[in-house]
Amino acid sequence: RSPAACSLALSAAALMSHPWAYPPQYPQPYPPYALPPAQTPPPPTIESWLEGVKPGYGAKYASYFHEIADDLDDVAHASDATVAKLRAALERDQVKDCPRDRLLDAVASLHDRRAAPMAIENGPPAPPVAAP
Repeated sequence: RSPAACSLALSAAALMSHPWAYPPQYPQPYPPYALPPAQTPPPPTIESWLEGVKPGYGAKYASYFHEIADDLDDVAHASDATVAKLRAALERDQVKDCPRDRLLDAVASLHDRRAAPMAIENGPPAPPVAAP
């Protein structure tokens, strides 16, 4: 072998043992071609939920929701009296009708989604009884 061929073979062997060599020389955290373990995303914040209602609402109206709730789950489980407090606060600060209605409709949709599984668990309503 020529000295050039030896140095080429030596440098190829040195490259394969390098930490960044391909394929990697150390064990992988999961088998190749497998998906990494699933991670549940964090629950949405009140601000991010309001941004989904309409861009800009998170910064503008989150303080009203933080007066009545700690997180979005609390908003979803708010009683009618608590939602009335939210409505009163929005009216007190003279929030325009359309944004106020949109915010209250969004709260109502959270309540509807929360109630939907209960309706499925209880089954369909009983058919009406015919009068004799």
